[in-house]
Formats: sequence, structure tokens, C-alpha cells
Amino acid sequence: MSRSAKILKLVQPTVPGTVLCRDVLVLAPTGYLLRGFFLNATSQKHHMDLWKVVMPLHRPLDTLVLTYGTIIAGPDDHRVKVDDVERAAEVVKQCLRHEVQALRDLEGPPQFLQRISRMSVNEFEVVQLDFALTHFLIGDVSEARRILRSQMERPEVYPTHRQVTRRAFEALEAGPEALQRLIDGWRDDNVARFCLEPTSRRPPGLRLVRST
Repeated sequence: MSRSAKILKLVQPTVPGTVLCRDVLVLAPTGYLLRGFFLNATSQKHHMDLWKVVMPLHRPLDTLVLTYGTIIAGPDDHRVKVDDVERAAEVVKQCLRHEVQALRDLEGPPQFLQRISRMSVNEFEVVQLDFALTHFLIGDVSEARRILRSQMERPEVYPTHRQVTRRAFEALEAGPEALQRLIDGWRDDNVARFCLEPTSRRPPGLRLVRST
């Protein structure tokens, strides 16, 4: 068991509604979002950054993504010293006192879209893909199609990202149901990859809020 997991295992009983999944203390239930807390290694010996993790599960992922997360205790707030596991657990408990409810409020795609809205001008393809798929999941198929099409018209920079964008775009062109199946398959793969089964709850199907 990693140092992070050992510390978070001591924290878990004090945070109702959480489950330790590998190295992440996950807030249940898990739908299209992984919400949790994670201790990330740093270059400073015996110190780690405590992260609030918000990670979409609607696209293929190989590793934990912190793009949409927030450092709770890091360079500006004294990193968590982890040479003593029990002492580190007490520090983490104190850090989480005012953080758990904010994660509970991130219930699904609508709240995730609001959280990432400040990044709408970010032209990185995988970020725009997240916007497209999140718009789709709240039922705004027209906006999802617009974003995916605009990405397909741009020069390819990262072939791996373009491959996912292309699959999403082609699925949507075949019909919203096809993209929904693709997203649900990606989500299920991620749930298995990150051992999230104990927290998993399959989200409801697509409900359109705008015409396609």
C-alpha cells in the first residue's frame, strides 16, 4: 500500500460517504465524475500536496487527471509532511473539514460545466472535448456537435486526443444514442481501471434540453 493510501485509510472513517479506491479517497456515489482527495508526491522529500480531485470519466483515461482539481495544502499552505503516517492523517483531517461539502455539491455534469466554465477559452483539444461531452450529457446536443466539429476542422496536434475526438464526433453524427453508448462504455472502463466499483452508480440516460 502506498504512503498516500496508508494516510487516507486513516482519514476515511472520519469522512462519511467516502471509500478508499487505490490511492484516492473517493466521495460516493460516482457517476460521470470522480470526486475525491489525493496526496500527490512532490520533489520535497517526505512532503506531499493534498489535492481535491474532480475528474470527468466520460472519455478514455490512463492516469489520474488533476486538471480540474485544486491543491488544498501545497506550496502556499505548507505541504503535508508524511514521514509520520498518523500525524499526517491528522493534518489531512483538519484540511478536509471545510472541503467535503464543496465536493458533494458537484453532483454531475451541470455542476462540472459550471466549475470549468472559466476554461472555455482554453484551446487545448482535450479540454474542448470535455466541454463538448459535458454539454452533451446535460442534453445540449447542438453545442456538443458545434464544439466537436470545430475541433475536427483544426489541425491535428496530438493524434491520441484527435482519435478520441473523432470517435465522439462520428458517434454523434450517427445519433445521440450512439454517443451516449460510447460515453457510457468509456465511463465503465474508467470505473474498472481506477477501481471505483464500490462507489459507482450508473447515471440516468440523456435528456435533451435543446434540439439536435
